[in-house]
Amino acid sequence: MAKYSEAVFGTIRGRVGEGIGVLSKGLKILKGLSSPSSVPPSLAQLSQRAIWGLVTPFISTFTDIINLGWKAPAIRQRKK
Repeated sequence: MAKYSEAVFGTIRGRVGEGIGVLSKGLKILKGLSSPSSVPPSLAQLSQRAIWGLVTPFISTFTDIINLGWKAPAIRQRKK
């Protein structure tokens, strides 16, 4: 993993070849892509994936309410 301030052609975001540029906690980070696992998932992993598969669509119905609640703090942060 590498940190960088600016790349040759500006800021890197997203996937570039075998690397991915991200912004994490205010730091610009360039990471290598991980390869898919060749080990089959365990029963516990499959169980968690099934649970999240049910929970995620349910929670996504509240997106508008969540965005409305976070709008005020976001506006206050921009004024600083």
